[in-house]
Amino acid sequence: MNRRISFFLLAVILLFSSAYLSGCKKYEDGPVIAFQSRETRVINDWKAFLISKNDIDIKTDFEYVHMSFRENGVFEWFYKLTGNPTEYKFEGKDPRWELATLDEQIKITYLDESVGDDRLLYFDIKRLASDELWINYIDNGDRMSLRLSPR
Repeated sequence: MNRRISFFLLAVILLFSSAYLSGCKKYEDGPVIAFQSRETRVINDWKAFLISKNDIDIKTDFEYVHMSFRENGVFEWFYKLTGNPTEYKFEGKDPRWELATLDEQIKITYLDESVGDDRLLYFDIKRLASDELWINYIDNGDRMSLRLSPR
């Protein structure tokens, strides 16, 4: 009888464990389990290793794309086009970041000086690990995808 109870308890534990672990996967391509908070995993200096526009690879159009998410909410975005000596920086004034929509998005708030009002930009998180951040966003009607790794 003790063997039946032990087997039953083991089966129940395995069932609940598999249900719990499958529920931990928050992002489409994210890790099943993580030991750092989502915010801690976002905070980093990132560089793009893949850039696509409407599912077409456009990485060769850029010499580099860098994003920085700081602990105090400061956000920076720099890029340089191939063959162009100018380094461009995110145009909004005082951009700030935070996790939004059940931690499935990164919300960027910035001042649009042309209209003197705050604007929002949302990045949909597709993968969030300590060594990779995959985000998608819409830019002038185009679907943009960035795959980032630590700098």
